[in-house]
Amino acid sequence: MESRPLTIPTYDKPDRQVIVLGNDGTLAVLNDVDEYVITVPCRITKVQGTLRNTGTTSGSTTFDVKKSAGGVGAFTSILTAALSIAFNAAAGAKYATSWGNANKPKDGAGLTPVVKEPSGVECFPGDVLRLDVTAIPGGASAGLSVYLEAVNTQV
Repeated sequence: MESRPLTIPTYDKPDRQVIVLGNDGTLAVLNDVDEYVITVPCRITKVQGTLRNTGTTSGSTTFDVKKSAGGVGAFTSILTAALSIAFNAAAGAKYATSWGNANKPKDGAGLTPVVKEPSGVECFPGDVLRLDVTAIPGGASAGLSVYLEAVNTQV
């Protein structure tokens, strides 16, 4: 398991970073497309996924982000529902978010289990986050990037 530093800032908020999971190639239904080992205590507050290519025939690309506490237990979803992007999504709409309406992001919306303030999924060093692709359209999609906003909770 590769551990990447939690250091890419988002917006102008220095306490919030982005964890990026993804696969630039053609997608297939597969568990463990990518994973990330948590290195500092944090809280995942938002999840957004984008596709470079949405595929060519009916169906959607559906993906899930799962967490294993300490990397030793079963993986469970951090989303209340897996996210999907339709094969015919227009340019500028090839994304899906945990909070539903992309124009009004809200901490913790669409995540489970949500704790504390800011609302989000608690993560600790050694926890593993995993990206699973659970469905693809008939003509496979490609270039999935999933961005997890994390708030550093280290004291």
